[in-house]
Amino acid sequence: MIWFKRMTYFLVLLLFHFASYAQRKINLNDVKFDISTYIFYGQPTLEKTDGEGRPLTADEFATVSAPLYSTFTIHKAVDNDETYIIKFKRWSTRHGVFESKQTHVSNLKKALIYNHVVPKETTSTFNAKSKGEKSDLVIGLEEEAYFEISKDDLLKYAYEYNPLKRLEFSYGTISYLARMRSKVGDIPGKWTTDLNLGVTAGVRLNFTKNVGLSLLGGLAISKINLDSISTKGLIKNTSEKPAFTPSLNLLFSYQNFSVGFGIGMDWINQDSPETKEWIYNNQIFYSIGFGINIFKTSDNESEQADQKR
Repeated sequence: MIWFKRMTYFLVLLLFHFASYAQRKINLNDVKFDISTYIFYGQPTLEKTDGEGRPLTADEFATVSAPLYSTFTIHKAVDNDETYIIKFKRWSTRHGVFESKQTHVSNLKKALIYNHVVPKETTSTFNAKSKGEKSDLVIGLEEEAYFEISKDDLLKYAYEYNPLKRLEFSYGTISYLARMRSKVGDIPGKWTTDLNLGVTAGVRLNFTKNVGLSLLGGLAISKINLDSISTKGLIKNTSEKPAFTPSLNLLFSYQNFSVGFGIGMDWINQDSPETKEWIYNNQIFYSIGFGINIFKTSDNESEQADQKR
């Protein structure tokens, strides 16, 4: 059981090691203007401009800080690529069913500041209106806002944005191609290919839409072979017994297919002398397995175009 705990700890650490590399910083050579989406992990200072990069000094929010975790596209590069003009994704102006009044008004204020050109005195008018009137005021602003950011700040704070959930719940099926059974007493370890099929559930880390890494707990039913060696000579002919097989698995996934490694143990009912003597009962094995994903959280979620924070 000590080895099982150590291996579990190792697999969890490995999963979060990969998670630390899930986000990629912006690469300006890969930018597709007005298409590629990025996210701010920081709050750089921005100057509001029109679409050509001309400063809008008369705007009520001519100089602002970018909201943390806000998403945006890059409209164009100016000043010999030393400055970039960006455009924020729209903040939601709809009042969600489970959204508080405070959150809704906060989103409206962000939409006012970051999605539109704002004439003087607009803020005081906004503050004086009721919730419904605030929404009408923001929706009625037609001129879109752009912002200027330096190349250095863009490289420092901007990361590629992937709307997929990085971590999500997943479950599916699993089968082991082979198991390495450890040495027990004087009996050396060996590879076995016992038939088995089970289910798994756990967490999946997505690197891209199709590629991920899953840490899954599993439970399978296996057909175990009992022979003379594994029963300390009690039986002469090989026989078969069903077993329950709990496991912990680290699987690399492409689309709905997964392959990887696992650790587990087989448990058989000790209802006869030969099963009582089976040396691998409740002993850790190491395995190579493959699985098919049946469900993951993002299958039931649609991508939202509006920013919610």
